[in-house]
Amino acid sequence: MPERIPLTEKSSDRLDLKILPLTLCLYMVILGIIANWLANLVFPMSIGGSWGVLGLLLLLVAFRGVKWCFRIFTAANTNTNTTKPALAIVEDGPYRYSRNPMYVCYALGYAGLVLLMDSPVMLLVLAYFIYLMTTIIIEPEEAYLERTFGQKYLDYKQKVRRWI
Repeated sequence: MPERIPLTEKSSDRLDLKILPLTLCLYMVILGIIANWLANLVFPMSIGGSWGVLGLLLLLVAFRGVKWCFRIFTAANTNTNTTKPALAIVEDGPYRYSRNPMYVCYALGYAGLVLLMDSPVMLLVLAYFIYLMTTIIIEPEEAYLERTFGQKYLDYKQKVRRWI
């Protein structure tokens, strides 16, 4: 069972992100579709249509993974919404292997979309998405969790990798 912390002045502060993680993901999908369309006007590219089934499978795994993460957060009585305070460090399920399995699922779903849409250009956007997710979402989250949970989070951070 995750250690819960009482809401105090220290823990009631919330993470102040420039953009919400899912919003960033949706913007990157839109950017990828536009980049693919523009690139295909100049130089049509293809990964090969036979990858679509794998892409669909990756999307399904990503959606199921996000749903699993939400259930684990709910069971721990903590917030999945990054605009609300974190009430616990979740170390169960996929959080034993990654500090950010929900974001791993977003990237996995994006990779599935790349294959499903047969869009090699979107792979470049996926790399940019992972970079942005790390710098403007994960790093501020980690600083917030360090302030909120102190040594307990630092110990977890040392045991579990950021991505996978």
